[in-house]
Amino acid sequence: MRPSTAKSGQSAARGEQVLDAAARVFARQGYEGTSIDDIADELGSTKGRVYHYYRSKSDMLLGVLNAGSHKLIDVVRPLSEDASLSPAERLRNMARAHAMTMMTHHSYQYVTLRSLDQHLHEGPRSSQSDWEAIRVLRDEYEGLFQGVLEAGCKDGSLSTDDVRLAVRGVLGALNWITVWYRPEASGAGDRRSAETIAESLSRFVVEGVQGES
Repeated sequence: MRPSTAKSGQSAARGEQVLDAAARVFARQGYEGTSIDDIADELGSTKGRVYHYYRSKSDMLLGVLNAGSHKLIDVVRPLSEDASLSPAERLRNMARAHAMTMMTHHSYQYVTLRSLDQHLHEGPRSSQSDWEAIRVLRDEYEGLFQGVLEAGCKDGSLSTDDVRLAVRGVLGALNWITVWYRPEASGAGDRRSAETIAESLSRFVVEGVQGES
């Protein structure tokens, strides 16, 4: 690896550390209740390091939302496109991966869901175009589930009278994980425990749209 490449990689990793810290504090204290000092304290650094990567608190929030959206898309898209499996099997895998991401990247997903909801009801904190880009990612993600559910309705492996409503029901049930799941709780941070939860919930939501066998 060339020195310039290594330096670039180190810079990206440090920027990600800043974003990780911001996600944790936003999740714990809320956006309005968080200051740059709080994020620097969480990082164990100075405000200068935070400002080196992000110009403002709102930039960090948008960074968290963008990263949170991509964490879901990157893991779920390949599963939605797996032509070797039936739509029902793909949906089950997608739901399981979504549930796991809700737990393994809890802070990012908690902040993303809450901030989008607040934005829609209270108005933008940053430029409308920035928020529109986040909404486009959200719609893109929902589209992955919609496409698989539509394919399942065609081959009979899945069944629903309203595909869009069913997708919202599936994702709503899975997104609720961010409300009750606590990574810091005793045993909750164990990956095996998270996998068990993800398996149970994915089975539950897919059975709600399962076609006749």
